Amino acid sequence: MPEKFESEVLNLRKRFTDRDSADYIFKPAYHKRIPADGVAHYMETIWEQVQTNKDLDLPTQQELLAQFRCDEIAAGALEEFNVQAKAQRRPVEAGKPVEGLGAMMNDWRTRALGRFDRDGSRYHAGVYARKRADLLASIDAVLAGLFLGQLKNLHKAALGTFKRELSEGLKGDGYSFADVVVRTRTDCERRFVEGASEALLLDTDWTYQDELELLREEMDSVAVQCRSDEVKKMVNLIEVRLSG
Repeated sequence: MPEKFESEVLNLRKRFTDRDSADYIFKPAYHKRIPADGVAHYMETIWEQVQTNKDLDLPTQQELLAQFRCDEIAAGALEEFNVQAKAQRRPVEAGKPVEGLGAMMNDWRTRALGRFDRDGSRYHAGVYARKRADLLASIDAVLAGLFLGQLKNLHKAALGTFKRELSEGLKGDGYSFADVVVRTRTDCERRFVEGASEALLLDTDWTYQDELELLREEMDSVAVQCRSDEVKKMVNLIEVRLSG
């Protein structure tokens, strides 16, 4: 009812500005005629009416305001966070491990939550806590994707290094196949665990154990194939010597 609203606003304005108005607010005489010793009780009665009036439900109004403002604050913090995360998404998707990714992700998350806490904590505590949890969930969902991508890249890099260093270690004479495999595998596994641990964030249920187990299985498969090639090499060498 916009037209009625406008007219009522004009009428309300007259109560503050028109001295001749019957409802003028700032009259020199105290028009309620309330004795001084009854003012306290009178005000308590008014406040009781305010509290019991559903149309003047102040806690609800505070919560609505908190929801609106916390949503705005969270949106701003999330937008800034997404800009930062996007800058590293392409390198991760390119298939190469990003050095120091865990430290960067932790910094992005800390900054976003700090910005939200600074402005959002002034509002209704329950709404603030709920909206903060929602913001954290949104942030961690993005970071979890980067973490999984980092694990895949670390896995790929470790397996490639294992193949290469294993091949180098099996060249020449006088080597122990078992020693070369154990040494190379241990070193590559250590590199993977160091990179994966760096990318883990506190207060998350993330884990790299599944990816580590898969890497171990693939390194075992490569080692078995190399062992088979070594056996064939020895058999061929013996046959050559016997035929000679």
